[in-house]
Amino acid sequence: MTDTIPVNQSTKLVNKLKVNLTINHPNDGDIIIQLRGPNGQINISQGNGSGGANYINTTFDDSASISITQGTPPFTGSYKPQNALSFFNNQPASGPWILRIFDTKAGNTGSLVNWCMIFQLKNTVSVNGNNIPLKFELSQNYPNPFNPVTRIPYSIAENSFVSLKIYDVLGREVKTLVSEKQTAGEYEVLFNASDLNSGVYFYRLIGGDFVGTKKLLLIK
Repeated sequence: MTDTIPVNQSTKLVNKLKVNLTINHPNDGDIIIQLRGPNGQINISQGNGSGGANYINTTFDDSASISITQGTPPFTGSYKPQNALSFFNNQPASGPWILRIFDTKAGNTGSLVNWCMIFQLKNTVSVNGNNIPLKFELSQNYPNPFNPVTRIPYSIAENSFVSLKIYDVLGREVKTLVSEKQTAGEYEVLFNASDLNSGVYFYRLIGGDFVGTKKLLLIK
């Protein structure tokens, strides 16, 4: 199966990329997970976790301490991908980004529950000499309303522990998109809400002394 997230950032290059996903499958060793960007593709996991089931809120991050090849299913938390996501560094961010999942054996089935990408972006031409934002800022998601993918841009003015979470109208947390220390820069999270019902949701960014909340509308 494949699922595509289009990115429109014509003046931005990829500085760093992470991928978060949840996949239900009875034998992780049967599947290959690929990420195809506008200028190439890599295998982020291939044949890992034979005999175990599921990727649950799994984050592929080049700076993780454990490789996916050394992990034990269910894969939960952060892992280095099989091939480094830095392959996409300094490439244009704009274009279709495609997650491809192959099941190499017959006899069982699985499903992609959700996935998103977390970009740290940089300008093609530096504005302030080092591309470090002057302040923390949470921008409005776009498109909004959306179905089922939207983009959430934000800026981090200094190295900080950053949290970006989605809440429903009752204030219940429904998804954690970011929960980690990040370096100063501009970021954009691509949020796939295919597993959520239509309605109003809120997203909150916490970083340093900054707290920002905005509303998004999912219409299916």
